[in-house]
Amino acid sequence: MNTSRFLDALREVEEHGNVEPMVQIFTDDARIWNPELQQPLIGRDGARRFWRDYRDTFAAVRSEFRSIIEGQEKSALEWETTGTLEANREPFSYRGASIIDWSGDRITRFAAYFDPRALAVAQLRPLEVRRAEAAG
Repeated sequence: MNTSRFLDALREVEEHGNVEPMVQIFTDDARIWNPELQQPLIGRDGARRFWRDYRDTFAAVRSEFRSIIEGQEKSALEWETTGTLEANREPFSYRGASIIDWSGDRITRFAAYFDPRALAVAQLRPLEVRRAEAAG
């Protein structure tokens, strides 16, 4: 099914940093969105940017899926992603859901829903630790 193609491509992104298998399953006019984007990214170039930015955020990353709902034209995935942030080597964990719209075997719309504060807290942690050490 289509969702397994997405999961295989995601593993390639997360484990090897290779975004091209993921890019190839998007249509030329696909729309990509998450809470950190002001506007959706469009097409394969948008998908390439999205997944490259995603992977570059982390020194190490792995997503585990709690629930997968798959229909002919839509998939819904509930996930938890863990790893280490690239910026400060701090561990992180956050949960969310992704909705994927399909046309045949290509993604026409990808939307990820999560609370971006979970990542922001992990990115700020070392600064807070340094301040506490300096004050103590």
